[in-house]
Amino acid sequence: MLLFMIAQRFSRDTRGSVALIFGLGFVGVCLAMALAIDSSRSINVNTKLQAALDSAALASAKMLDDDNATDADVRTLAQTYYTAHLSQITMDGLSIGTLNTVINRSTSTVKLSTVATLSSMFGNIAGLSPTIVLTPESETTYNSRKIEISLVLDITGSMYDLGKIDSLKTAAKDLVDVLFATNPEPGAIRIALVPYSASVNAGSFKTGVTGNWFSADSCVVERFGSNQTTDRAPSSGNYLEQSSVAANPQYSCPSAAVEPLTDLSISSDRTAFKNRIDAMTPVGGTAGHIGLAWGWYMLSNNWASVWPSDQRPRPASPDVVKAVILMTDGEFNTSYGSINMNSTDPMAAESSPNQALALCDGIKTGSANIQLFTVGFHAPANAETMLKTCSGTANFFDASSTSDLITSFREIAERLTTLRVTS
Repeated sequence: MLLFMIAQRFSRDTRGSVALIFGLGFVGVCLAMALAIDSSRSINVNTKLQAALDSAALASAKMLDDDNATDADVRTLAQTYYTAHLSQITMDGLSIGTLNTVINRSTSTVKLSTVATLSSMFGNIAGLSPTIVLTPESETTYNSRKIEISLVLDITGSMYDLGKIDSLKTAAKDLVDVLFATNPEPGAIRIALVPYSASVNAGSFKTGVTGNWFSADSCVVERFGSNQTTDRAPSSGNYLEQSSVAANPQYSCPSAAVEPLTDLSISSDRTAFKNRIDAMTPVGGTAGHIGLAWGWYMLSNNWASVWPSDQRPRPASPDVVKAVILMTDGEFNTSYGSINMNSTDPMAAESSPNQALALCDGIKTGSANIQLFTVGFHAPANAETMLKTCSGTANFFDASSTSDLITSFREIAERLTTLRVTS
């Protein structure tokens, strides 16, 4: 009984309990503060590390777009970006490990990761692990398509009228600038130039496409026979033809020669390309089908061996956007061969518009997946009808002023560059 009474008295005695509760509460508060500080420090570090990895992954993944970049080059660039960001991450008790880089070229993906350790206040107080381990990683896929464009431009005699040739030069050079403004990687955007009038000046490629070492000029006309409207490579029995005023009174040879695919990321090449545009001089009739054929040849892998190694088109693939842009100010009125020479009737066999429409079909339905755009500049109604049939109404542009022509070329460029980045 006595023991029971002592126990009851002891249980009712609260003297000193406040101190005990305060002590226990203080320890809890300290632990909570340490945990909050650890959480804040680890979130801060992890956020900065993640930003460093994201930046490095994006830059190095873009480098996979460069055909000449090796895996070692990609790793070096990733390390450069990563190291630059690390200089901004300072904190006591922080140790950051090396950068791990995994490259997957089949998916155009770069994956970066690292391991960092941070001293823990909470762990020390609570008797747990003295460090916090962080394992951030970043994976970036940059699968941007390459763009290859054939710019097929009318430089016939009528382009002198109304200052149209000057408008064309302004718009064509603006197109080059607009494409370059997308900041393409080396080899990402290439453009070829095909000026045409009553023939096409093949320049230094004349012998290779005609098999003829001796000729009065460097211009060519269409092929005759079954491959007249195909992109078959030039070869014995399948060469392009030559002509003269003796064979066709409408024959003339423009001074401006063709230029195969030119890399817009190279400043000197871009300048030279624009200088070629500036040098175009109008002359002669309109053999638009010959210009159109050469626009196809520039992008066709069948013709790759004709061009210098660094100007050859890529094989057709989902990662390559190919486009022919055909511009004219009039109806096609000059053709060669023995049937309906110089006819403007699109229904007449071997007339210029008839051959052009056959080429349009071949370009659009061929295995190279080439997009075809047409631009009529002050063009008459019958020419516009043919151009719409050629490209389809959605890809036809009607321009009646310099600003219209610039806008047309810019809209085409926007469509193509929008298609470029796929992820």
